[in-house]
Amino acid sequence: MSKQAPTRESERIDILDVLRGLGVLGILAVNAAAFAYPVEAYYNPLNAPFPFEGLSAEVWRIVHVFFEQKFVTLFSILFGVSLFLVGGERDDAERSTLLRWRLFWLALIGIGHGTVIWFGDILLAYAVAGFVVSFARSWSAWRLLVCGFILYLAGAAVESGAYVLLTLAPLPPDELARMSDEIGWRLGPAEIQETIAAFGGTFDQSLRANFDVWLEIVWLLFWPKPFGLMMIGLGLYKVGYLRGQAPAWVHAILVILGASVLALMNQGATQAMAAGFPMLESLGQWRLALACGALFATLGYASALMLLHAAVGTSGLWALAATGRMAFTNYLTQSLIMTAIFYGGRGLGLFGQLDWTELAVVVVSVWALQLLWSPLWLSVFSMGPLEWVWRCLTYRRFLPIGRAREV
Repeated sequence: MSKQAPTRESERIDILDVLRGLGVLGILAVNAAAFAYPVEAYYNPLNAPFPFEGLSAEVWRIVHVFFEQKFVTLFSILFGVSLFLVGGERDDAERSTLLRWRLFWLALIGIGHGTVIWFGDILLAYAVAGFVVSFARSWSAWRLLVCGFILYLAGAAVESGAYVLLTLAPLPPDELARMSDEIGWRLGPAEIQETIAAFGGTFDQSLRANFDVWLEIVWLLFWPKPFGLMMIGLGLYKVGYLRGQAPAWVHAILVILGASVLALMNQGATQAMAAGFPMLESLGQWRLALACGALFATLGYASALMLLHAAVGTSGLWALAATGRMAFTNYLTQSLIMTAIFYGGRGLGLFGQLDWTELAVVVVSVWALQLLWSPLWLSVFSMGPLEWVWRCLTYRRFLPIGRAREV
């Protein structure tokens, strides 16, 4: 058993908790479509079983422009920092062992989450990427930033590069149609209803449907972006940015850059909506700003929040900070709540029954619940319930969960 002890409350870096809270809430806004609709609607909203028009279309635009990829990017960046905060330098044998145990249990929890609860689990991918990136945690800040950015761009190239090239040298129509069918770009009404029947059916049916989709997407474990983002996050921590030490002018530049990238993303979304979401353009040139620029939009959000934190302090953002301190619990309870609402045999069975606007109401309601219950829980306990379980497993001993007076 390790003699190391978990981080005490006085040793926490408050701004990281605040950013983590923003990240875990923002992730739900994007994941909601994959809880409620066929997974193909995640990329093409025309695969949702409702007319794509009016307020529903505008809700999709808001999620796509302001949320998609931004908050999972933030979460990945912060996870990279945690590798160092938990594991220390690579030559620290005891803390390195703790980090390996932490990632091992995260992987097992991720497998259980993905196969039994919700196929969109990110924990297994973080465990795998975290294990690889942990070998680089003693690199210099600039080496981490350069290598991380190369991996990030490689991921962007895989995401949209092939589709951009195909718009310049298009395939014959029959091959293009075959590619569209293979990736499920546009489902027919019968396919949409078949998916709704599976996920909204009995418990056994929804469990099997969830497992089948998890098997189809588990290869995303090897997507290069999370590896790169974790390196970028650790590099930004080492240069002081994620410790709240950057000057105001740096934050101002990043906010302006982020806003500019969001404007480009909105232009791409407008073009896709007007054209009816053709596959090549929607996944290629109109998605380039999202594929390449999500990092800069995320840093714009982070800088805006750090400026706000500097002005009002942690007490002014305590609900968000508490949500971030319980990010592991809140992430997993989001899956439990959403699958209880949408999956068959688990609760309400509303899969495919709510339009984009109604889905947004569900998301905001879950946000409110987590912003309320997180500070209430932490007024009594020192950590979230699932954080406590994870830490006990990591340290291989029973740890107290009650709040203790520090001296």
